[in-house]
Amino acid sequence: MTKAVSLSLGFIFLLAPATGFSASTSAEDAAVNQAVLNQANTIVLRQKLMDAKSAASRGDLVGAVKLYEDAYVLVERVGSGIDAESAQTISGLTATRLELARRAQSRGDLLDADKEVNRVLKVNPHNSAALAFKKQNDQMIAAMQGRMPDPATVDQIPALAKEKTDAATLVQDGKLFYEMGKLDEAEAKLGQALKIDADNRGDVLQAELSAEREIRQQARGDQDAGRGQPGDQPVFTDLARFRGHLKAAVGKLDDGRESKPSPATSSI
Repeated sequence: MTKAVSLSLGFIFLLAPATGFSASTSAEDAAVNQAVLNQANTIVLRQKLMDAKSAASRGDLVGAVKLYEDAYVLVERVGSGIDAESAQTISGLTATRLELARRAQSRGDLLDADKEVNRVLKVNPHNSAALAFKKQNDQMIAAMQGRMPDPATVDQIPALAKEKTDAATLVQDGKLFYEMGKLDEAEAKLGQALKIDADNRGDVLQAELSAEREIRQQARGDQDAGRGQPGDQPVFTDLARFRGHLKAAVGKLDDGRESKPSPATSSI
């Protein structure tokens, strides 16, 4: 029994150095890999700085800012050992964004100027020029209160513009479906357009008028070719149905809420 225990303990002692060696090797490999990665990132960083300086020299401040921002990400990723590159990145980012802030302020876009200088102070919080500009711009914003929209509203502009574009696209989709004889699909598209943009009725009605012109032209063409008579009504059946679909779409939109008068609705 004693002999068996001694053998087991001896086996454990033999394994212990091997396990410690394995852990040590893994740590060394990780350190080597990180060093190689840092070296590669440093090379990319230096190239980014050269490209950013070149962009700034030819007046492409927006392009320069993007490159300096990319460089700043690499600076944070590499960490130590790149003091010169880090200083160059922060200096370049400060100069280019501060110039964009001045240009925004000069054209009256104080909110954009505020965003630019805030980014400068995020990476370079003690820069005296940025602090002075921030103070002046804040005073100008305060003086404009009540005469300019608040930042939250301004931030909504891109989304609102996209809604208008999306609604206009849906109207064109509906018109195309109508021209293909797909009236149910046309109604669905136009209904979607009205849900997105309730004030888009003018475009919807324009689609109807365009469709009406096409049908009337078709009718005249049939009459000229001897395929129809002036009193024939079936050619306008699709138009009547299309108008019915439009009324249904508008009715669904107005259901459950007060209808707003619109001069164009009289044409339906």
